[in-house]
Amino acid sequence: MAFISAGLAHDVGHELATVSFLAAAVRKDPALGADNRRRLELIEREVALVQELVTHGTGAVGAAEDVSLNQLVAYLVEPLALVGATTVVAAPGPEVRLTVDRHALWRLLGNLVGNAVRAAGPVGRVWLTVADDPVPRVEVHDDGPGPTLGPPGRHGIGLAVARSLAACCGADLTLAPDPAGGTVATLRFGSRPTSPSPASALVPASRSEQPGERRAERPGRPAVDA
Repeated sequence: MAFISAGLAHDVGHELATVSFLAAAVRKDPALGADNRRRLELIEREVALVQELVTHGTGAVGAAEDVSLNQLVAYLVEPLALVGATTVVAAPGPEVRLTVDRHALWRLLGNLVGNAVRAAGPVGRVWLTVADDPVPRVEVHDDGPGPTLGPPGRHGIGLAVARSLAACCGADLTLAPDPAGGTVATLRFGSRPTSPSPASALVPASRSEQPGERRAERPGRPAVDA
């Protein structure tokens, strides 16, 4: 079965809604500190995203939409500040917008960031950059041991599936040693988007078991065009 069945998607969506309602109820506690209140807001945000991904998984390719690449990167990085030790930084850069399948791009970037955090480890560093010269691109750097030398699970969903998702987003994916040490995963946009393989539709973006911290502005939802 290439995609999640509509019935299963409905049931999962119902349970996720329950989690979101519970988080919203706790968030109303006047004794809740600011940091914990923000954590609950992020839980609700992540639950909403999972609901979208489940719905997206019941069909084929999602519709392309206008997306801020900078905002999506910041959206991915923010929750890591509250749950881990690895330093994760969304570096400042020019505003870059793409017309792309947002869900596929989210899955792809989430996997690349998770891989980088695993490679860097709890005392390491991960940094993301967005640029548009000569073509739109995003780079995920880590100061780990380098390509093929990281801990088990370094390649997450697998390079072939990641490249399939990249093709769906109209991007080319490369992994290379970073000149400063570690690894850099680069997505270069500009090719014509293609339909993902059935395998890529089956595999969700992985989250790092030891996500890290970030220092960046808090973004809004990547679907919102401010």
